[in-house]
Amino acid sequence: MTARIHIRPAKTITKDSGWKNGSVPKTHAPFFKFPYKLHTNWFWREATLNHTVNPSLEYRLLVMLRLDKPNYKAWLSVKTEEGYTIVNRYELHNGHGTLHCHFICGAERFPIGEIDPENCYTVPKHSRKKKGDSVESLTLVSAWHMALKFYRIGTSDRGSLL
Repeated sequence: MTARIHIRPAKTITKDSGWKNGSVPKTHAPFFKFPYKLHTNWFWREATLNHTVNPSLEYRLLVMLRLDKPNYKAWLSVKTEEGYTIVNRYELHNGHGTLHCHFICGAERFPIGEIDPENCYTVPKHSRKKKGDSVESLTLVSAWHMALKFYRIGTSDRGSLL
């Protein structure tokens, strides 16, 4: 998985939207073609990030959490000459087992404009059940910190799947 070249290096936050709810404007998720429509029960938070070693690399982190129907998503995107593109999706859904990543094997990022390409892999497989991961136990604070740790933002710790 070459997406690691974007996930593993430490990153710092240069801009943070704070928690909001409802649809995500395109300005906060530039990898979407249109605003991302979400029910008002969804909370989201977006941050602009810089690579600590190569400051010319700019990233966007979008974390989404729905508490009434537990669902968690943390998506990292990188700015390219063509526009922003998703590096991977880190998610936990009720009924899908454990925390998992969606990525394209052998690619460092998704094709421009795609959030769920056909050749996307999931690690670990959804069928693998693991105790301890629960969306119900997530709060806005813990959801944000889980994404920061996984994507190595403001820390040198590695995420649990790397």
